[in-house]
Amino acid sequence: MLTSSDSINSEEFIFYIDIISDFLKKKSLTKAINSFIKEKGKFNALSSYGVVIFQKNENPINEYDIKDSDSVLNAINDAWDTRETAQSYLENGLYEILAYIFRKSRKSRKNYRVIIISDTPSKLSEDYYNALYDLLIKAKKFSAFIDIIRVGNEKFYEDDVKLKIISSETHGGMFYCQDEKLLQNILGALVQNKKEFKVIKTDEIDHVLAEDKVFYERLAVDLISLSPDDEEICTIC
Repeated sequence: MLTSSDSINSEEFIFYIDIISDFLKKKSLTKAINSFIKEKGKFNALSSYGVVIFQKNENPINEYDIKDSDSVLNAINDAWDTRETAQSYLENGLYEILAYIFRKSRKSRKNYRVIIISDTPSKLSEDYYNALYDLLIKAKKFSAFIDIIRVGNEKFYEDDVKLKIISSETHGGMFYCQDEKLLQNILGALVQNKKEFKVIKTDEIDHVLAEDKVFYERLAVDLISLSPDDEEICTIC
């Protein structure tokens, strides 16, 4: 637990929208997120926000460190109609987000709260998940928390165990939303700060970054190119 002198008031909430079906309508999504931002503003005026949505060309739309709700909603509206609707790229989206967090942590000490809203299990190979898990272990060194909201009318999903591991490894939670009207309530429960922040001090961050220098320099390529036969294409940069 941080002492009062070590506390970090600055938070960045990153919404990863992994929605490919019609279960959750854009209107319900934006209404819930807008309500969340307004409520969060009552407690912490230092909060900022980010949005990640994969497009049909397999590249993500990503905007970070947004200060106002209108810009967040505009980012979602602009990317909604061209979003990926054939399959989930959940792992790739988290690669993108974690890469951003690692880069920003060199200069900015804050708490990063990733909120994934997903309706479909990823069909990517186990190699992608294994690479992601390795990243999650590294993320423990930073103040990154991942909460996952699975929306849909199913009681069980084939990736339930994977998602619970992802959230638990980063001191987050796993939530199920079987009615889009309940999304606002679930997000509302995430407004409060995490009770325990696993944050390291500046000198410790410098040490971590020094020992992982090669990791950061090759992060994008190594994450996306998982096989020796794969072409090294960076979808993050």
